[in-house]
Amino acid sequence: MSGAVGALYEPLLERDLAAIPEAVRAYRAEHSLEDLWLTVTRFALLAYSPSEHARHALLCCLAARGASEEWLTECARYAAEARQPWSEPPILELPAIEEDQRRDLEELRAAVGEGDRARGERWLASRFGLADQLGSDLRCFDELGSDLLSLAREHGDAVLIVRAAIALVPLLGQKGAYATLRVAVWDLIAKREEEPLPERSREELAAAVVESEGAIDAVTALLVASDIGEVPNCVEPYQLARDYGHLLLAHAASFPDDALEAVARNLEHGESYAEWTFA
Repeated sequence: MSGAVGALYEPLLERDLAAIPEAVRAYRAEHSLEDLWLTVTRFALLAYSPSEHARHALLCCLAARGASEEWLTECARYAAEARQPWSEPPILELPAIEEDQRRDLEELRAAVGEGDRARGERWLASRFGLADQLGSDLRCFDELGSDLLSLAREHGDAVLIVRAAIALVPLLGQKGAYATLRVAVWDLIAKREEEPLPERSREELAAAVVESEGAIDAVTALLVASDIGEVPNCVEPYQLARDYGHLLLAHAASFPDDALEAVARNLEHGESYAEWTFA
């Protein structure tokens, strides 16, 4: 990869965290904030693995759209920290599928149940093949998103990445749509043994965040019950790996004030997860 994007990606790939701010500034000298966001988010997507830090790095990128250069620098740093150093460049082409490939939700459910990533990828590719056949009719993509979300609700907090992937497709463009939605399939397979989260109201979940002083699991449960928008620029950037980016995400999800205060206290006084960036 050459040019401005390659120059920005080089320290991210090498996990040269000290060089990332200057690389971001050099990129910004010739590109808009939106271009920077797109480039950083694409890196987080292409470096994705179903680890907790990689999952949250992608969520943070989505929440930081429209944020400051400082915030996007922290998102770039987090994506670099979360990338598995032994990972290979992702294959962007759709896998070959048989003519009789099933496209229904039960086929994806079977792939998830078996932990068969290749089978899940073929299912996703078959849905994209159907979209090509239908041309400009986008209903198949709506149905695809509905199927992914339906299954995600049965497996812990998988809905977070599935919703994020669906939201990113129109922002990152049709060319990368398969690679974007593939992370949703990967996450479903990674979360296949997790039970559905208990049904609780958002008020109950917010109270649990306060009572637990911003514990990771409590914050995650409230995020699942929330719509994640964009982080306000009044929030000060910080090293996102310390709390899986939860303070950023809590603001983007408009947590109640007392829950936000609990998440902030956890960031300041709780355990740091920055050393567990491959976990």
